[in-house]
Amino acid sequence: MSDASAAYRLWQAPELLDVMGTADHEKEDKAAMETAFQEAYQKGFEAGRADGLSRAERETGDSVASIARLLDAMRAMQTDIDNDTVAELAQLAALVARQVIQTELVLNPDLITSVVRHVIDQLPPGYRRLRITLNPEDLRTMERFLERDEDSDARWILAEDEGLQRGDCRISTDDSLIDAGLRSHVESIIEASIDNLMGA
Repeated sequence: MSDASAAYRLWQAPELLDVMGTADHEKEDKAAMETAFQEAYQKGFEAGRADGLSRAERETGDSVASIARLLDAMRAMQTDIDNDTVAELAQLAALVARQVIQTELVLNPDLITSVVRHVIDQLPPGYRRLRITLNPEDLRTMERFLERDEDSDARWILAEDEGLQRGDCRISTDDSLIDAGLRSHVESIIEASIDNLMGA
């Protein structure tokens, strides 16, 4: 062979791949891709689920907090309504009590003498003078009582004050002043009752 023939090589056909081997590789590649897809899908699903649960938890927490604030506001409103109702009922009770006292004083004017006696009994012993100030109508009733009562004390000075309502009286000694009477007694009872109800 000459040098020119050596410069040329014989063409050879490339080796054909085994058709079966290629199909196996394709199946393996397809299975690997399917596995990778499933793993990626599962990771994405879990990440999305975790994100969704976290977001839902935040939103639910916000909603629960809003509902809790709403319930607190409703409780406060209910308390205010309850307190207002108690106050209105107490005012109504005070009005009824005043009317009952007024009627009782008209029907039983001697009731004022019991009030005065009760207040005097509460005074410490040793007072020198006692000034009893009453409504003019109650004063007349008290004067009639003192005329009949042998135990009445001569140190009592009776005075009238048109500004006092029936059933009210002021009793003063040398060193003290007591604003007493049925009305103030009833009102102090009502006020204490309101305070107790509001505190409950």
